[in-house]
Amino acid sequence: MLLSFALLWWAGAPGCPGCYEVTLPRPAQAEIGRARKPGLTLAGIHRKLNLRRAAAKGWGRSPEGTPVWRVVIRSTGAAGLRVHIAGLAPGKGRLWVYDAAAAGSSRFGPYTAEGDRQGGDFWTDIVEAERVVVEYRPTGTAKILPFSVPEIAHLFLEPLAP
Repeated sequence: MLLSFALLWWAGAPGCPGCYEVTLPRPAQAEIGRARKPGLTLAGIHRKLNLRRAAAKGWGRSPEGTPVWRVVIRSTGAAGLRVHIAGLAPGKGRLWVYDAAAAGSSRFGPYTAEGDRQGGDFWTDIVEAERVVVEYRPTGTAKILPFSVPEIAHLFLEPLAP
């Protein structure tokens, strides 16, 4: 089941001025209830994303003049986020994630398809924020996004008891 979400362009994110933003509303109790497993503490939930619009709108230029794709993903009320990257093609570029409120703090990456990233499908490190920037820098000048972001993990401030 796809979750409802809002898409908006955010012109003033401190860590990513001018970035396109995808916002997921606070998880509903029904969504949390579906994620619960009997006898287990719930630390977070997976939330589906659709970044088709963001794939085209996230492109810009780095200070060095090279292409860069940046999108802010917000999951309202999250204490932390992890991003699922799928299909990152080897040799196509590097990817980082960081807190949208403070560029440079809690910055993780670069992630590439080489090494331990099986087939370019992996989860990023946890960014302790409700808004995360996904930044991708291709190796060439082509503005092609060689991966998808099918979902995020929304982590709760306090784990929810069974």
